[in-house]
Amino acid sequence: MRIGIVTYSSSNTANVKRLFEKVFNQRLIDIQDLSIKPDILVLPGVGNFKFVKNELDKKGITKLILESNFEKIFGICLGMHLLQKDSNESLKGSIKGFNFGNKSVISIASNSIQKRVHTGWNYVKFIHQEMSFLSGYYYFSHSFGILWTGEKDELAFYEINEKKFVAVSNLNNKIGVQFHPELSGRKGRELIKILLG
Repeated sequence: MRIGIVTYSSSNTANVKRLFEKVFNQRLIDIQDLSIKPDILVLPGVGNFKFVKNELDKKGITKLILESNFEKIFGICLGMHLLQKDSNESLKGSIKGFNFGNKSVISIASNSIQKRVHTGWNYVKFIHQEMSFLSGYYYFSHSFGILWTGEKDELAFYEINEKKFVAVSNLNNKIGVQFHPELSGRKGRELIKILLG
Protein backbone atom coordinates (compact mmCIF):
# COMPACT_ATOMS: atom_id res chain seq x y z
CA MET A 1 0.00 0.00 0.00
CA ARG A 2 1.46 3.34 -1.09
CA ILE A 3 0.28 6.51 0.64
CA GLY A 4 0.66 9.94 -0.96
CA ILE A 5 0.21 13.34 0.62
CA VAL A 6 -0.82 16.52 -1.19
CA THR A 7 1.21 19.55 -0.14
CA TYR A 8 0.30 23.17 -0.74
CA SER A 9 1.69 26.49 0.41
CA SER A 10 -0.58 27.05 3.41
CA SER A 11 -0.54 23.51 4.77
CA ASN A 12 1.51 22.19 7.66
CA THR A 13 2.12 18.61 6.62
CA ALA A 14 4.95 17.67 9.00
CA ASN A 15 2.68 16.36 11.78
CA VAL A 16 0.46 14.54 9.29
CA LYS A 17 3.47 12.83 7.70
CA ARG A 18 4.82 11.78 11.08
CA LEU A 19 1.48 10.28 12.09
CA PHE A 20 1.04 8.23 8.92
CA GLU A 21 4.66 7.10 8.85
CA LYS A 22 4.37 5.95 12.47
CA VAL A 23 1.07 4.10 11.98
CA PHE A 24 1.95 2.43 8.68
CA ASN A 25 5.74 2.21 9.07
CA GLN A 26 6.44 3.68 5.64
CA ARG A 27 7.44 7.00 4.12
CA LEU A 28 4.71 9.01 2.44
CA ILE A 29 4.94 9.96 -1.22
CA ASP A 30 4.94 13.75 -1.63
CA ILE A 31 2.58 14.47 -4.53
CA GLN A 32 4.64 16.85 -6.63
CA ASP A 33 5.41 14.50 -9.50
CA LEU A 34 1.93 13.88 -10.93
CA SER A 35 3.08 10.64 -12.56
CA ILE A 36 3.35 8.97 -9.14
CA LYS A 37 -0.07 7.63 -8.17
CA PRO A 38 -0.41 6.13 -4.68
CA ASP A 39 -3.16 3.81 -3.51
CA ILE A 40 -4.30 6.23 -0.80
CA LEU A 41 -4.21 10.02 -1.15
CA VAL A 42 -4.13 12.30 1.91
CA LEU A 43 -5.40 15.90 1.82
CA PRO A 44 -4.11 17.70 4.94
CA GLY A 45 -6.15 20.32 6.68
CA VAL A 46 -4.89 23.88 6.99
CA GLY A 47 -5.77 26.90 4.85
CA ASN A 48 -8.52 28.81 3.08
CA PHE A 49 -10.84 26.79 0.84
CA LYS A 50 -10.75 29.14 -2.16
CA PHE A 51 -7.00 29.78 -2.00
CA VAL A 52 -6.11 26.10 -1.71
CA LYS A 53 -8.59 24.96 -4.37
CA ASN A 54 -7.19 27.51 -6.82
CA GLU A 55 -3.64 26.35 -6.06
CA LEU A 56 -4.57 22.69 -6.60
CA ASP A 57 -6.29 23.62 -9.88
CA LYS A 58 -3.20 25.44 -11.16
CA LYS A 59 -0.82 22.62 -10.19
CA GLY A 60 -2.95 20.00 -11.96
CA ILE A 61 -3.65 18.16 -8.71
CA THR A 62 -7.41 18.73 -9.00
CA LYS A 63 -7.36 16.97 -12.37
CA LEU A 64 -5.31 14.14 -10.87
CA ILE A 65 -7.76 13.73 -7.98
CA LEU A 66 -10.84 13.74 -10.20
CA GLU A 67 -9.46 11.42 -12.87
CA SER A 68 -7.42 8.90 -10.84
CA ASN A 69 -8.96 5.83 -9.31
CA PHE A 70 -7.40 5.98 -5.85
CA GLU A 71 -8.27 3.16 -3.48
CA LYS A 72 -9.11 5.80 -0.87
CA ILE A 73 -8.90 9.57 -0.44
CA PHE A 74 -8.55 10.84 3.12
CA GLY A 75 -9.28 14.50 3.85
CA ILE A 76 -8.43 16.20 7.15
CA CYS A 77 -10.37 19.36 8.13
CA LEU A 78 -10.00 21.55 5.01
CA GLY A 79 -9.22 18.35 3.11
CA MET A 80 -12.62 17.01 4.19
CA HIS A 81 -14.28 20.23 2.99
CA LEU A 82 -12.61 20.00 -0.42
CA LEU A 83 -14.22 16.58 -0.97
CA GLN A 84 -17.68 18.15 -0.77
CA LYS A 85 -19.90 19.99 -3.25
CA ASP A 86 -19.03 23.55 -2.23
CA SER A 87 -18.04 25.94 0.54
CA ASN A 88 -19.19 29.44 1.51
CA GLU A 89 -15.71 30.29 2.83
CA SER A 90 -15.65 33.35 0.57
CA LEU A 91 -17.24 36.79 0.62
CA LYS A 92 -18.18 36.33 -3.03
CA GLY A 93 -20.42 33.30 -2.77
CA SER A 94 -19.85 29.57 -2.76
CA ILE A 95 -16.73 27.92 -4.15
CA LYS A 96 -16.99 24.50 -5.80
CA GLY A 97 -15.18 21.54 -4.26
CA PHE A 98 -14.35 18.15 -5.78
CA ASN A 99 -18.04 17.18 -5.54
CA PHE A 100 -17.50 13.65 -4.24
CA GLY A 101 -20.04 14.44 -1.52
CA ASN A 102 -23.24 16.47 -1.78
CA LYS A 103 -22.68 18.63 1.30
CA SER A 104 -22.10 22.38 1.60
CA VAL A 105 -19.45 23.70 3.98
CA ILE A 106 -20.74 26.56 6.14
CA SER A 107 -19.45 28.89 8.82
CA ILE A 108 -19.96 27.42 12.28
CA ALA A 109 -21.10 30.90 13.35
CA SER A 110 -24.26 30.53 11.25
CA ASN A 111 -27.49 28.90 12.41
CA SER A 112 -27.58 30.96 15.64
CA ILE A 113 -24.19 29.62 16.75
CA GLN A 114 -22.18 32.46 18.25
CA LYS A 115 -18.81 30.72 18.42
CA ARG A 116 -16.82 31.59 15.28
CA VAL A 117 -13.69 29.47 15.83
CA HIS A 118 -13.76 25.97 17.26
CA THR A 119 -10.36 25.14 18.74
CA GLY A 120 -9.54 22.45 21.27
CA TRP A 121 -10.78 19.04 22.34
CA ASN A 122 -14.35 17.96 21.67
CA TYR A 123 -16.22 14.69 22.02
CA VAL A 124 -16.87 12.74 18.82
CA LYS A 125 -19.71 10.23 18.80
CA PHE A 126 -19.64 7.34 16.30
CA ILE A 127 -23.17 6.21 15.59
CA HIS A 128 -22.61 2.61 14.47
CA GLN A 129 -22.06 -0.03 17.15
CA GLU A 130 -19.09 -1.60 15.36
CA MET A 131 -17.23 1.73 15.45
CA SER A 132 -18.39 2.93 18.87
CA PHE A 133 -14.98 2.16 20.41
CA LEU A 134 -13.60 5.09 18.37
CA SER A 135 -15.86 7.56 20.18
CA GLY A 136 -13.92 9.94 22.37
CA TYR A 137 -12.14 13.28 22.44
CA TYR A 138 -10.31 14.57 19.36
CA TYR A 139 -8.59 17.88 18.64
CA PHE A 140 -10.33 20.48 16.43
CA SER A 141 -9.26 23.79 14.93
CA HIS A 142 -11.64 25.28 12.36
CA SER A 143 -14.21 27.96 11.56
CA PHE A 144 -16.21 26.08 8.93
CA GLY A 145 -17.99 22.74 9.06
CA ILE A 146 -20.74 20.51 7.69
CA LEU A 147 -24.11 20.30 9.40
CA TRP A 148 -25.16 16.81 10.48
CA THR A 149 -28.15 15.45 8.54
CA GLY A 150 -27.95 11.76 9.47
CA GLU A 151 -27.27 10.56 5.93
CA LYS A 152 -25.61 7.17 5.58
CA ASP A 153 -22.18 8.58 4.70
CA GLU A 154 -22.02 10.41 8.07
CA LEU A 155 -20.28 8.12 10.56
CA ALA A 156 -19.76 10.42 13.56
CA PHE A 157 -20.73 13.84 14.85
CA TYR A 158 -19.66 16.48 17.35
CA GLU A 159 -21.64 19.32 18.89
CA ILE A 160 -21.18 23.06 19.25
CA ASN A 161 -23.84 24.86 21.29
CA GLU A 162 -26.21 21.89 20.86
CA LYS A 163 -25.85 21.90 17.07
CA LYS A 164 -24.53 18.71 15.46
CA PHE A 165 -21.81 18.79 12.82
CA VAL A 166 -20.22 15.96 10.81
CA ALA A 167 -17.01 14.70 12.42
CA VAL A 168 -16.35 11.73 10.11
CA SER A 169 -17.80 10.87 6.72
CA ASN A 170 -17.18 8.08 4.24
CA LEU A 171 -18.76 8.07 0.80
CA ASN A 172 -17.36 5.50 -1.64
CA ASN A 173 -14.00 5.52 0.18
CA LYS A 174 -13.76 9.31 0.08
CA ILE A 175 -13.16 9.70 3.81
CA GLY A 176 -13.21 13.00 5.68
CA VAL A 177 -12.52 13.94 9.30
CA GLN A 178 -13.21 17.41 10.66
CA PHE A 179 -10.78 17.11 13.57
CA HIS A 180 -7.00 16.71 13.37
CA PRO A 181 -5.99 13.08 14.02
CA GLU A 182 -2.33 14.10 13.90
CA LEU A 183 -2.95 16.23 17.03
CA SER A 184 -5.29 13.78 18.76
CA GLY A 185 -2.79 11.39 20.32
CA ARG A 186 -3.62 7.71 20.67
CA LYS A 187 -7.22 8.13 19.48
CA GLY A 188 -6.00 9.78 16.29
CA ARG A 189 -3.55 6.95 15.57
CA GLU A 190 -6.21 4.33 16.29
CA LEU A 191 -8.71 6.03 14.00
CA ILE A 192 -6.24 6.29 11.09
CA LYS A 193 -5.36 2.60 11.39
CA ILE A 194 -9.03 1.54 11.37
CA LEU A 195 -10.22 3.83 8.56
CA LEU A 196 -7.27 3.29 6.23
CA GLY A 197 -5.71 0.00 7.30
